[in-house]
Amino acid sequence: MQHLAQAGILRWDASQLRATRVREDYPPPVTPTYPPRYQLPPLLRRPSLERLRKHKLGGEQSSTESSRIISASPLLASLLPVPTDPPKRSVVRVTPTFCGDTTAIVLTFDAAVAPEDITLNKQGSTITVDFRHVRATPATFRTLSAVRLRRYSVERRDNDLRLVLHLVSAERTVRTYFRSSRTAVIEIAPAAVDSRWVIDCIVLDAGHGGQDVGTIGVRGTLEKTVSLAVARLLAGELSTLLPGVRVVLTRSNDSFVELHRRGEI
Repeated sequence: MQHLAQAGILRWDASQLRATRVREDYPPPVTPTYPPRYQLPPLLRRPSLERLRKHKLGGEQSSTESSRIISASPLLASLLPVPTDPPKRSVVRVTPTFCGDTTAIVLTFDAAVAPEDITLNKQGSTITVDFRHVRATPATFRTLSAVRLRRYSVERRDNDLRLVLHLVSAERTVRTYFRSSRTAVIEIAPAAVDSRWVIDCIVLDAGHGGQDVGTIGVRGTLEKTVSLAVARLLAGELSTLLPGVRVVLTRSNDSFVELHRRGEI
């Protein structure tokens, strides 16, 4: 401690028996150095890491230099995506099948296709089916001429394929499903019809009437009178039970209505 006091770095305070620092610049900052074996290889130092960052963000980078940078470190190779070519798949066969009013277009591929690679969109009577990373020739879809369509078209978009179907009627439902990893089906079926009936009007036909008396009972009761009374009674009950339904009588008095007029009512 004495040589530190002589150098003017510390000052000894005998009354408090302690030393205080005089020079704040001591000890000088030390820059750590590492043995060469702990240093990054020249390819992975700052300039190369900067180029690697640009490559990851989509900047221009030659494939040779990218391969050298990624192969220099297994850790970086596991963290960074290596650019790969999209899969090459083709439609090898298109087979339309029919079952009643339902049409199934079966597409067979030469490689596996995932469900997310097929996107279906329907607007009115136009169906658009997009195939991702799929190729085909228009001749492959010639069998669609057997399907009842207004027209169809096949469009190529870079590595993708688009099939456009123009239906005759918009009242159709369309869905896609897979029979296997290489077989997809586009099913076109009639729109579902609601089987529930909505009754808004009930017509009651009281038979006979006027000069047509119908059958005469043993006590002289006429059939036309009984049928009109029953029709009026039933009309009142229906109006009470079904307030939203209109009840109509083909005749409301003792008159004869021709048969063809009853049908028109």
